[in-house]
Amino acid sequence: MAANNASVSPVSAAEFAAWLEACCVFPPSPHLAVATSGGADSLALLFLTHEYIRNHGGQITALTVDHGLRPAAALEAEQVKTWCAAKNIPHITLSRTTNHEPRATQNYARNLRYDLLNEWCKENGAKNLLLAHHQGDQAETLFFRLARGSGLDGLACMQPVSALSDSVNLVRPLLGVSKSRLVATLAAQNHPWIEDPSNQNSDYTRVRIRAAIAETGQADDICARAAAVASSLQKFRNLLENKLARKLTECVSFTENGAQINSGIFSALEPEYGVRILAHIIQKLGGHEHKPRTEKLARLYHEMTQGAFAHGLQLGGCVFHPPRDGVVHVEFSSNSAS
Repeated sequence: MAANNASVSPVSAAEFAAWLEACCVFPPSPHLAVATSGGADSLALLFLTHEYIRNHGGQITALTVDHGLRPAAALEAEQVKTWCAAKNIPHITLSRTTNHEPRATQNYARNLRYDLLNEWCKENGAKNLLLAHHQGDQAETLFFRLARGSGLDGLACMQPVSALSDSVNLVRPLLGVSKSRLVATLAAQNHPWIEDPSNQNSDYTRVRIRAAIAETGQADDICARAAAVASSLQKFRNLLENKLARKLTECVSFTENGAQINSGIFSALEPEYGVRILAHIIQKLGGHEHKPRTEKLARLYHEMTQGAFAHGLQLGGCVFHPPRDGVVHVEFSSNSAS
């Protein structure tokens, strides 16, 4: 698909370079991998990154994942490969055939995508994987998480840089850019793109959110304001995280079999810090990638500090025993309820 979006300015090379370098300090001649589905967003990111590499030196690789969920996916990957060849951009298609739960297709596809991208980046020394999430994606994430009752961490939404693994970073330089400007970037080159049919599937909550925003006729303004809210929440969360390490050291010690919490110091903490400390303990002891839902953590915190706390409390595989001599003992048990 192609579009004529003359009323919106395309992203310039100078703008993109500034956004990218605000995310990361790259070594000389970096190897940048770009997740490229063939949609307008990822193609715009790919071409902008290609220009950045040509101007600054380094290496670029376009990575397309074929989940094997749609018959057209293989053809789409071949189309991306053809477009990349025309611009002398190295391209790799990643795929793996595994069983999956039909009702969890989105989660399956997301997890498989990141697994494949991470594996390739680690094996090929690409420490930074660029993703094309933009202002509209950030706004959808904010509204989606508001509807789910997410806490501060969830509402802070996607970060410009986050860890995919111990050796690969996810870099999102376009979080402050509107979808329309990315489309205009391709339109300026008269370059087509692929539309993912799932973007029109109203069974997905994100699609319904996107449609509701579009119906207002002010999508760019709404997305810009929502993204600004997420950015402000990110800054507030980062302030809390910077203070959390000291508070954690003051009231928690880890042992071979679990953790010990000084109940007096813990109970005197502000609730936001208390909830975060509980999340940290559960993730560390249980080896979980994600923390429990905020409302569950808040309930546990309340029961520990405001309730009778006369019996063991369980969350995320951890058992929090009632305080004895001013200490709450925590142990992990794979059999405990979550």
